[in-house]
Amino acid sequence: LLDSLPWITCAICIVLVLSRGLERESRLTWLQMQLWDLEQIRMQQILGDLLPGAVARKIAAGQQVLCKQKRVVALVLDLCNFTVLSQEISPMELIKSINYIFSEFDEVIMSSGLFKMDTIGDAYVA
Repeated sequence: LLDSLPWITCAICIVLVLSRGLERESRLTWLQMQLWDLEQIRMQQILGDLLPGAVARKIAAGQQVLCKQKRVVALVLDLCNFTVLSQEISPMELIKSINYIFSEFDEVIMSSGLFKMDTIGDAYVA
């Protein structure tokens, strides 16, 4: 029995090294899956920001999206003299003014069944 002790010890060490490698592989696989899930969530958020909800869901599900419209019109609203205005009134008044204007446009866009794409600073895109 004492003669086989070095072999048993060696076998145990090999098993430990192999199991450590398998555990590391398992952790890397888990980490890659978590990153994949985060990327999927991010993609869905981007699609949801850029496209109407029904279209974004179809794309995310891998379904074909049929074009219902023959043409597209984009509204790009940029507030005139915004830089000058921003220097003449307080930041809070400026924010309230932009909020009021963009909220009014939001109501018109939504009640018309249109899609608002984004607001960037003093620009409104629908």
